[in-house]
Amino acid sequence: MDAIEIKGKKSFVIFILIGVFGIDAGLAAEASAIRPADQSVTVEPIVNGKHSKDFDIADIDRIMNNAVYTARKTVGKYIVALQHPSRTQRHFAVKKRFVEGTEVEYLWLSHVSYSDNRFHGRVNSHPNKIRVVKMDDLVTVKPNEISDWAYLDRGKLVGGYTIGVLNKEISFLGRMTE
Repeated sequence: MDAIEIKGKKSFVIFILIGVFGIDAGLAAEASAIRPADQSVTVEPIVNGKHSKDFDIADIDRIMNNAVYTARKTVGKYIVALQHPSRTQRHFAVKKRFVEGTEVEYLWLSHVSYSDNRFHGRVNSHPNKIRVVKMDDLVTVKPNEISDWAYLDRGKLVGGYTIGVLNKEISFLGRMTE
């Protein structure tokens, strides 16, 4: 199963886990030492054939697009796990793109199921830019339209490709303000 390791401050990881999975602080603390389940994805940009610690927003957009591509390419593995979870797998979520006029917002769906070749889930946060959906609305998304997928297996994040990119972006923006 594909997974990424999230490096950074525990508070960021706990914030992401609570926001994405709607989990309690105890489980977030359990999962705050996230390690890959068995395979990592590099999310650092490659500049002139070398990994770069410093990169610009255009690099982040490219890396985010790669993360979305990876999530879509591996969604079949997610569907198998969702439909036949082991006793250690929980908190399944998918990320969906919502558009309202010129506004675009990506929101996680929790309480996910899969039927009729679609994911069904509840909006897991309050939208900031759009009004077409609200928290806890039931929505559907096709597998080829997701932006990401994730779940926890023994407290380890599986999937969550865009989460790693966001962690890099926050670290980058933090360095810009120093």
